[in-house]
Amino acid sequence: MTCLPLEEDPFTGSQSKSEVTPSEGYFEGKTGVTQVIVCNLITDVYREMISQRRCFMFTALFFQDYVRFIRWDWAGAVVSQRFSWKDEPAPLEVFLWRVSHLSDAGRGHDTSISQPTAEEVEAAKKRLDERARELARIRGDASVKTRYSTDDTFRKFRVVDNVDHVERFFVASEPIYRSIPEMGRGMVGYEALDLQTDKLVYMKDTWRWGESDLCDEGLTYRRLHKMHVPWIAPLVCAGTIDDQKTLTHAVKNRPWCCKGAEPKAHEHHRLVLGALGRPLREFRSTKELCTVISEGMEAHQAAFTRARILHSDISDGNILITDDGHAFLIDWELCQKVNDNGTGDYEGRSGTWVFMSSAMGTKIKWHEFRDDLESFFYLLLFNSIRYQVCAPPDLAAFREISETFFQSAHYEGDELCGGTEKAKYLKAATDAPFFPRHELEKMLSAPHASLIEEIRLLFRPAYLVGPDLEEAISQAKRNLNLPWSQDALLDHLRSSKAMAEVFRQHLAMPGWREGDSGHDLFPDWGVPPEVPVWCKWTPPTSLRKRSTPDSIPASNETPIPAPAPEHRIRLAISTSAPPYTPSCSTDAPAPLVHGIKRARDEAEMDCDGNEGGDHSAPSLKRVRPSPKKPSAIPAQSSQRPEGGC
Repeated sequence: MTCLPLEEDPFTGSQSKSEVTPSEGYFEGKTGVTQVIVCNLITDVYREMISQRRCFMFTALFFQDYVRFIRWDWAGAVVSQRFSWKDEPAPLEVFLWRVSHLSDAGRGHDTSISQPTAEEVEAAKKRLDERARELARIRGDASVKTRYSTDDTFRKFRVVDNVDHVERFFVASEPIYRSIPEMGRGMVGYEALDLQTDKLVYMKDTWRWGESDLCDEGLTYRRLHKMHVPWIAPLVCAGTIDDQKTLTHAVKNRPWCCKGAEPKAHEHHRLVLGALGRPLREFRSTKELCTVISEGMEAHQAAFTRARILHSDISDGNILITDDGHAFLIDWELCQKVNDNGTGDYEGRSGTWVFMSSAMGTKIKWHEFRDDLESFFYLLLFNSIRYQVCAPPDLAAFREISETFFQSAHYEGDELCGGTEKAKYLKAATDAPFFPRHELEKMLSAPHASLIEEIRLLFRPAYLVGPDLEEAISQAKRNLNLPWSQDALLDHLRSSKAMAEVFRQHLAMPGWREGDSGHDLFPDWGVPPEVPVWCKWTPPTSLRKRSTPDSIPASNETPIPAPAPEHRIRLAISTSAPPYTPSCSTDAPAPLVHGIKRARDEAEMDCDGNEGGDHSAPSLKRVRPSPKKPSAIPAQSSQRPEGGC
């Protein structure tokens, strides 16, 4: 339970009164202080939900003699009206009594997770120890790092596949990956022991959109394998968990709902892959880095042409390096079906801001193949300059340049925009304003620096206009033996053939350095300074589907969520069913509903469960608030709150 001064109540839309009606304004406060409080509260609660593996959670927010009840789930939150617990103690008494008498499921615990036996824990530890030794050998580490925490952190996870309906069990310790920040889909990844095969697998646990036309990730993997797409991890199983779904969206049409972006239904989902890999940043040499990225492009192209699927979220977390130095292109949950016109099926942003194409950052548009291709280029550039054997002489200045290039963003009205620096870089003929070739050659091998520069020039025609375009066409005619029109030049971006050929030629060149894996120059590189606390983008609520028929035959695919990409997001306030407002007291306050949700940009607002009974909201911490004010409005209910135990 959190206690704040009365004047710091973040859920008062008017400075002159404690509550407002739907026509009077927004539910949450507008001051900088209340914005920070809201962001801190969201961050802390969702962090608790992930660490305690909760599907939903109740908290009480005290303001001296007043209190509000809040019910949180992965779609948002419901906030009750503020009332005096001294003058009206009955509602608080009944609330606490009911919460303390709820079952584990009633308090939001994930009932698909159980305690493994001692034998199962030992079997998992054995396989994880073997994995740790193998990774130490691959990395050339002198010491072996443990892949698990204490024995009491192990849990048994149940997954029932959506297709064959077979029940499988997996044992895992602490996650090896958590979405940062925690908000969004609450995505966590585990190295887990498959109890059926006694092998280690990768298990992805997330809360995905439950009412979406996006593709089901498990079915996507099945289609990719059916169409023989290379460099795709084998699928073990994928399924929705025990009908665990959010409720916040259920009251969005109630008269007391605050206005703003609507919360979306989410459902709990697990996907298990039968292979493990290293993060892309753990490349052993820059040649391995470039090889793996080129193989990821090969998988992306094959998925586009054979399976008619566009990945739509090319980022450093979505390519893994196998133990034998090859690629796995993973994380297909934001993928789009390719329409007959060759673009994705939705208008709107998806992807990770750092790697998003300049065109996607500056406007809302249909996702095209060349947007993903440009993301592959930024993936190459980002990892090439960030992980270095030797730091540049002026590291602070180099970092500032890098952050400006990859992460700068600003709001134009309600839209988050960016990518102008990327466009400047791509348009430059020579002496690019960021990372010019002569500077790259000081940090990288000659073929590596040349690779980056030649790929950059492939994208130049896409961002040129007027005399600059005419000059580029002339240069292409003279020096590159390429076609003479912009449209013809852009043909080279409608497939990865030209870019793959540049990779092939440069990887065959002599001069690559051996064992030049570098250390992270920016280990504390966090969220963009002008972007909300979360930075992962997902398709916004305004996603508009094309009316043309899909290129993929109809199937029984389940919709998949999108994130609020590291991946993706804007904070907004909406509605939900009131939390446990006591129905036995005629004096119980009429609830005000306040849904806290994101229209993702990616970042990610996700959560997992909490263990224990009456856990309260953690104390507030200082985190950077979103520059865009949440839009929400409370509405006072004319009826008694529904629900109860």
